[in-house]
Amino acid sequence: MRRNVYVKLTTAGVPYCSKWTNNTAVPADGGSDFPILRYADVLLMMAETENELTNTGNAITLLNQIRTRAGLPGTTATTQADVRTAIELERRLELAGEGYRWFDLLRT
Repeated sequence: MRRNVYVKLTTAGVPYCSKWTNNTAVPADGGSDFPILRYADVLLMMAETENELTNTGNAITLLNQIRTRAGLPGTTATTQADVRTAIELERRLELAGEGYRWFDLLRT
């Protein structure tokens, strides 16, 4: 579901990340707005922390907030290890193209 929103094709058929396209409707805007921290990132960090503290139920609730907003069903993960894997996948998909992946790989 996210791919159709995040990835577009140029007229030559080359894919690009459409998350950071400039809004041409506001010509006076300098185009320098760049998100530093996203609420989705905060929720996923909280979910990861709750899961590592063995509060897996809280982690699932936080993870499902992200999935519900994206129009996806809730996670089927139930164990701490499964929830950890689900959070890693959710970070990869939700934060695609935002510069978090390398640090997630180093941490995990």
